[in-house]
Amino acid sequence: MKIRAICFLLIAIRKGPWKMVYGNGSGGRQVPQGKPFSKPYQFFNLDADPQETTNVIDQHADIAQELTNSLEQIRNIDSK
Repeated sequence: MKIRAICFLLIAIRKGPWKMVYGNGSGGRQVPQGKPFSKPYQFFNLDADPQETTNVIDQHADIAQELTNSLEQIRNIDSK
């Protein structure tokens, strides 16, 4: 599992082909929009969609929740 901070505090977590971006806007090379940790989150299958054009969070809610739980555990450890 990889965790990455994207421009302006947007956080992404990856596991296998899955990438969850915890924010409702863009990061990376674009001018950031939206707010960190504000829904709707963005969830991508990088094997099927390497350009990250289609948010598949509704189709794979169980995997998205698993990644969210992992991030929450990490955030809780860091705050202690």
